[in-house]
Amino acid sequence: ASFGFWKSSITKVYHYFFPEWDWVWSLRIEFVSLFLFNFALVGFINSMYPKQNWKPFVLFTQGLEILLIVLTLLLPIRMIFPVVGYHINWIGIELIYIIFVMIKSIKTNTKGFGFIIWGVIGGLLNFVIYVLQDNNIITAQEAIFFTTNIVLLLALGLLIVDKLFFDFSSLSKKAEMALKVKSQFL
Repeated sequence: ASFGFWKSSITKVYHYFFPEWDWVWSLRIEFVSLFLFNFALVGFINSMYPKQNWKPFVLFTQGLEILLIVLTLLLPIRMIFPVVGYHINWIGIELIYIIFVMIKSIKTNTKGFGFIIWGVIGGLLNFVIYVLQDNNIITAQEAIFFTTNIVLLLALGLLIVDKLFFDFSSLSKKAEMALKVKSQFL
């Protein structure tokens, strides 16, 4: 998912709004947005499915993303490019981890697992298309990345709404029960 976000040319957006900006800082912000997105994605999956997550992986991944953000801001840009290349492999591992969480949520019949399936499909398509394009096997258009990102973000957004609605209705039922118990007591 982060690849589509990264490959949708954030640098173009910055140069459109800030044409006089130094390209080095545009790249730094682009890389920081890549790392920040991965930090947020793993945190999001952790918060939505806390019982299915493996905490050491979440903590390691988020720590790695913070370290990469700091290095991106401090080191010369020529040193960051190889790091981003290796980071692509880690994003593949993150996607495998999310599939692991998805399988655990299906096995435990966790509420809203259908949305995470669509999110993983969008993320995997994005990843595969990016890797194929990066290895000059195919030429992908920006519309493909946009579409796979929409699938991912829509699925995750629906997951949030579903979870909030489920929590709200659960709280509403608890409040009704408490009111009933109070009435019976009085």
